[in-house]
Amino acid sequence: MGYHYSSQELQALAGKLRGASSDLEEGASDAPPPVEAGEVTGAISGFVGAMTSSLAGIVEGVGAAGDAVVSSKDIYGQGEEDAKADMPNDE
Repeated sequence: MGYHYSSQELQALAGKLRGASSDLEEGASDAPPPVEAGEVTGAISGFVGAMTSSLAGIVEGVGAAGDAVVSSKDIYGQGEEDAKADMPNDE
């Protein structure tokens, strides 16, 4: 039993998360035009505003997840290097 660690795979995952964050942010920056819906215009505008705020939180969270993957990869990689350095060398 063991484990598999791939710096490249973790870097690729972080890139996908960061790319998704950027894509979501670009999509959110183009707010839809105001809706004319008579008596419910205010409610619809409030709903769109709430969805925009929720999307901003998702964008932030996805970007932070990408950053956390990179940080964890770096910490784990350093731990691997430290462990290798502490291993006896029979050569």
